[in-house]
Amino acid sequence: MKALVLILLCVPVSISAAQPLGDNTPVSISTPPSIGQNTIKTYVLDDENVFVIRVPQPNKGVTTISFPAALTALQGSNVSAVPHPEARFLIDYSAGSNFFSLISTGKGETNLNVIYKGKTYVLDLVPADKPDYAVNFVHDTVHSVNGHSQTTIPTSVLIGLLDKAKALPLLAQNEPDIMSQIEVATPLRVMYYKGFRVQINKVYRFESEDTLVFSLTLINDTGDDIYYLSNNFAVRVGDRVFTQSLSEASGLIPAGRIVRDPNGKPQVDFSGNPIIQPTSTNAYFEITGDDKGNRNNLRADNPWNVLVSRINKNNEVQLRPASTSLLDDGPGSLAAPSGMANDPKNLPQ
Repeated sequence: MKALVLILLCVPVSISAAQPLGDNTPVSISTPPSIGQNTIKTYVLDDENVFVIRVPQPNKGVTTISFPAALTALQGSNVSAVPHPEARFLIDYSAGSNFFSLISTGKGETNLNVIYKGKTYVLDLVPADKPDYAVNFVHDTVHSVNGHSQTTIPTSVLIGLLDKAKALPLLAQNEPDIMSQIEVATPLRVMYYKGFRVQINKVYRFESEDTLVFSLTLINDTGDDIYYLSNNFAVRVGDRVFTQSLSEASGLIPAGRIVRDPNGKPQVDFSGNPIIQPTSTNAYFEITGDDKGNRNNLRADNPWNVLVSRINKNNEVQLRPASTSLLDDGPGSLAAPSGMANDPKNLPQ
């Protein structure tokens, strides 16, 4: 016997997938967007988060949602198991099953609450041109062990995630389904520091481990070696700062090369300064959860600012307090995870 999901017409639900913070910069949380042809999603069960489920437009397909075990109940607004003039989505569900399927009627969005093992999971149903044809919910096996909270992820797991991010293009060719587990963003976002630049090439989010891997290029625009703390990366998004859980970096951006003419004479610019050919080096780091040991649920496509701590010639971390920084007067000042320095200036998008 099919279980009827009641149509509740007078229960408005307000849901947002972005949380504005102190400086009005929206921080994207909850579920990630579609990635290319990735139409299968895997999410960790989280009853404190809203999951956006993108259902195909009418007559364009069906979305099937599965849980690890049998569901207790479903409660929906404008969701019906049988055709109804007010129904925004039609559902196919058998009592005691661990999955159900949805079809959009093209009449708008709504929410569906799934009762599972004593908790309520909120799904925001949205008709979409780029839908999720299958959504799989799984238990968080990393942050809980034998029913107890585990606030740190083993280093071996973090190293494995870094290796997987590096090898993702090859892995995707041999295992196309792997893209359902990883969200990828390509921001190519550039931050300016005094004498060097930081470009974010890729950001990878691993949902189960609540970990983001950042792939960077650090570019030296000067004729001197630049040193930085290789184990002290952080990112700022909105007014929140997240420090690294793992990094792979040399701590050195080699000096740029002086450009010379065919006779070996250094070339100079209009100010008489030598023209420097920039050099670059790559670095990787990860952030996992937040500073309280909870999940961060941050999407890969946030407007990230990477914070780097530079080491000066006296082997001291160079900081410039925000009150004395002249961010609008040339390249941005150095920033550090302590928050004592200004954010770097961002290249206009």
